[in-house]
Amino acid sequence: MKDYVAAADETDSDKERCFIELKNLKSLFSAVACGECGGTLSVCFGDKMGYSREIRLACEDCTFTKQQHSCSRLDGSNNITMGFDVNNSIVMCFNELGCGEAALRKFSAIMSIPGLSHNTYRRISKKVGGAHREVTANVLQAAVQAVHDANAHGDPDFDNGDNSDEDGDAECAANDGDSSDSANVDSDDDSSHSGSTASTARRDSDDEGEGRH
Repeated sequence: MKDYVAAADETDSDKERCFIELKNLKSLFSAVACGECGGTLSVCFGDKMGYSREIRLACEDCTFTKQQHSCSRLDGSNNITMGFDVNNSIVMCFNELGCGEAALRKFSAIMSIPGLSHNTYRRISKKVGGAHREVTANVLQAAVQAVHDANAHGDPDFDNGDNSDEDGDAECAANDGDSSDSANVDSDDDSSHSGSTASTARRDSDDEGEGRH
């Protein structure tokens, strides 16, 4: 347990996330003075982008305003077309747990957090699943290569099994040659036997003809 707590304490604070109630956030900023005029700041919330929420600060005494989303976009991008990392992470988490969309919706409802729409969930799940398949394929390929390298290092004659295939082909060829020779011998014997039978038949026919005369 101590090791787990220590690991949690070492988490990069810039990437760490936490749950926070909106009323506490409002209370916090109400105690902060405006940087422009020293007036009171108020907090309001804008668009919901899955598990990311737009936060707006406004001064009650001047025109100062500032807005920012509660979570960063993918790769820290400022492009408004980019999705949010928190959405990808939570979809990946529930898929890894084998829970899926229904469980994610229940989690959001219990925690009073606006969740993802069905279409957004499907789109992210498809993207995350494709990335997982690609990573899995790369890992398997690396594992196969590692096994091959280990075998090749331990056995100088190891060469993808080509040597064993060549030996097998040579043995099959030798067996085919023996079979061919046997077939030729059998064919010659059959021909000789057929010739002897034909000669005997002709002699019997001649003898019968002389007997009639």
